[in-house]
Amino acid sequence: RHNTFRERAKGERFQWQNRAWDVASALRERSAAQGFFCINMASTGCGKTFANARIMYALTDEHEGCRFSIALGLRTLTLQTGQALRERLRLDEDTLAVVTGSAAVRELYERQLKEQKKQEEPDDNSASDEGFFASHQYVHYEGSVCQGITQQWLSSEPALNRLVSAPVLVTTIDHLMPATEGIRGGRQIPAMLRLMTSDLVLDEPDDFDIDDLHALSRLVNWAGMLGSRVLLSSATLPPALTQALFEAYRAGREAYQQACGEPNRPVNICCAWFDEYGAQSQDVADSGMFQQAHARFVAGRLKNLPQQPVLRRGKLARVEPESTDAQTVISAVAKTLHQYMPELHHAHHSVHKSGKTVSFGLIRLANINPLVAVAQVLMTMPSPENTCIHYCVYHGRHPLVVRSHIEARLDSAFTRHDPDSIWQFPEVKQALESPCQHHLFVVLGTSVLEVGRDFCAD
Repeated sequence: RHNTFRERAKGERFQWQNRAWDVASALRERSAAQGFFCINMASTGCGKTFANARIMYALTDEHEGCRFSIALGLRTLTLQTGQALRERLRLDEDTLAVVTGSAAVRELYERQLKEQKKQEEPDDNSASDEGFFASHQYVHYEGSVCQGITQQWLSSEPALNRLVSAPVLVTTIDHLMPATEGIRGGRQIPAMLRLMTSDLVLDEPDDFDIDDLHALSRLVNWAGMLGSRVLLSSATLPPALTQALFEAYRAGREAYQQACGEPNRPVNICCAWFDEYGAQSQDVADSGMFQQAHARFVAGRLKNLPQQPVLRRGKLARVEPESTDAQTVISAVAKTLHQYMPELHHAHHSVHKSGKTVSFGLIRLANINPLVAVAQVLMTMPSPENTCIHYCVYHGRHPLVVRSHIEARLDSAFTRHDPDSIWQFPEVKQALESPCQHHLFVVLGTSVLEVGRDFCAD
């Protein structure tokens, strides 16, 4: 029993979590008997990670214990999410397990925590083609392991034993995906044991490519077939994705009821929707009912969103290459970026007491090769008069220790809770010693820039 899950959220921004807790608590018995499919679409920054944990705890009987798995798409978020849950909900080593790519990754991550009290884990690849517990994989869990009937089989796999035993698991989704694959020499058994004994939270499932939808649907289908509750968490869930995953879950739940419940009982799944504006629930018998209920929820959310203050404004910049030749296009992109950087700097910057100006900017490209090519062109272009542009190229192909160092520096520079702290940043101090009046710190990166970051750019 963990009282931190029951603590009422404080502050107006997080009051919605209390409503979510109340609704989930009321659904406890129904969700166990009918199955549970939930959607959390609260906006970024409203505390979805903690709310998801509280919702899953509210759904379970405290006397029987709460067990759930949080599956993420990128290893970047795995240790970060685990650390956040451990600190925010005060979960000890007996409660939370974290599956990472290797012990070396975890060591680098912990060094960063010691240096700056900031959570980040350096790796952006979620693919694991090796066995479920190859030599490079690592489970961080120091609690007691199970002593039941599976102990004899699990005793030869200590990492697997820790994974199955932990009440709360934070992992990349690829470690659960083998549950749906029976062609890997029995390697589906660990993931199946985990799904069979715990509920499932899918964090940011819309980050996956459309080609991954089949695998994602299989996993949700298996969760339904094994009797698990499922929660989807993202502020940007497309209706088609939620509909497909609900249909997969419903088919799985129907099979579960045939095998483990009342065979002739009609499927009537307990569904719930949460966001920062409210919480609602409804029993759903088929895909048509779900589609209508979800559309009503989204329509209500759309009415509330325009009331939020505008934090970001977009502008389209036209890129006009003279031909479709790759190098010509790259040069045109670099030229456009170089044109807009000083303009944006003069509109958004911080002023030092010396009168010099500093700004931090992000340039996000989809793929590494074009990113590097654009960066190479940008670095050959002369800066405007009395202006110095400092570039940082950041992507997933850096060696692990190099990337860890880059992330530590970026976390320090772009976490702007205290705006005046940038003047203590070593790179800024060094830049201010130069005669140039204007200094632009520009990071060129791939998707690693935007997943799980608390970055605040100018």
